[in-house]
Amino acid sequence: MECYMTCFIKKEKMSGKKVYKKPIMKRKSHKKLIKSIKIKPYNHQEKYEFIYLLGNLLENGFSLEQSIQFMKTISFKQGKQLNYIERKLLKGESLAKCLLGVGFSKEQLAPIKFSEVHGDLVGTLKRMSSQMKERQKQRKEMIKVLSYPILLLIFLIGIIIGMKWVILPQLSELSQDPATPSMFSLIDKGLKYGLFFISTLILSGYLVVNQLNRYSQIKKLMLYARLPVIGKLLTSYYTSLFATEWGNLLSQGMEFKEVVLVMQQKGYSQLMQEMSKEIKIKLEQGIFIDEPISQWRFLKPELTWLIRQGEIHGRLGQELTIFGEREWENFMTECEKKIQLLQPITFLIIAILIVSVYGSLLLPIYNGMGDFY
Repeated sequence: MECYMTCFIKKEKMSGKKVYKKPIMKRKSHKKLIKSIKIKPYNHQEKYEFIYLLGNLLENGFSLEQSIQFMKTISFKQGKQLNYIERKLLKGESLAKCLLGVGFSKEQLAPIKFSEVHGDLVGTLKRMSSQMKERQKQRKEMIKVLSYPILLLIFLIGIIIGMKWVILPQLSELSQDPATPSMFSLIDKGLKYGLFFISTLILSGYLVVNQLNRYSQIKKLMLYARLPVIGKLLTSYYTSLFATEWGNLLSQGMEFKEVVLVMQQKGYSQLMQEMSKEIKIKLEQGIFIDEPISQWRFLKPELTWLIRQGEIHGRLGQELTIFGEREWENFMTECEKKIQLLQPITFLIIAILIVSVYGSLLLPIYNGMGDFY
């Protein structure tokens, strides 16, 4: 075939005709095809299962490569992710860098990076799996707590809209008593004012939040912490968040200076990056770490005292973790108390609306019965 093509080209050249070579389409290499395959990132449950199983396998004597092979055997749904991790490991890349490509954040991988340098990968994975399980539990509790008041608010708005544009117009057409329309108009005005109040409240909240987004995260939370009801909840939430996060990193064997450097990475939230930068500046000036923390209103004073005492005793990581768990329980308890107050208020408003409609319907009947007797 090659000989035939060569002779054909030579013959065309000899005859004086121009020969235009068509571009030959080259096939994509195997490497380019591999790069073009998109790896679906792990969700929260899959991340927990991977870390938990990997820790157990390594603890039972499996090597890292053997552990990945075993997981490929028992988990068909995660085949692409595990193949990706295996290829990266064979190229000599670290475990932390491999997991970054399957959906793990830099914040989650900070303990693994530290353990790859200082050892105890198995212990780190075991602690990470327990922490991830606890966070999943907290996330479910948070969704459960927030979904109920949102549903109540939607239900209340639906009742008001339905009464104003569906029920009241039909009842006013059916009623023949001259006094009844005036009562319906009063109810209609009440519904209008209720909708106006709720709309104004939502719009004002949106405008305030939009305006505060121009500030830094620290300054924004400092303002939120001064609010009468929300401030206390935010203080409990962020105290629990930072106590748990710092406690987990310190439990890996890090010092607070190393924790500050880790939290400046891009994988962490903007708030953590801002806080770590301020702490780093204070440490470089020779100021103790508890001083900048004590100035932030969205963190409880007990956290500052605990850091000061924990640095002396050398058990700061464990103490912060326990303190963070306790603060989370306090936060959930406060949320439940606020929701318990919200429920009767919502049902009271709905009851008043229903009684008003029934009263406007039954009052003309009672008046007619009085005239009859």
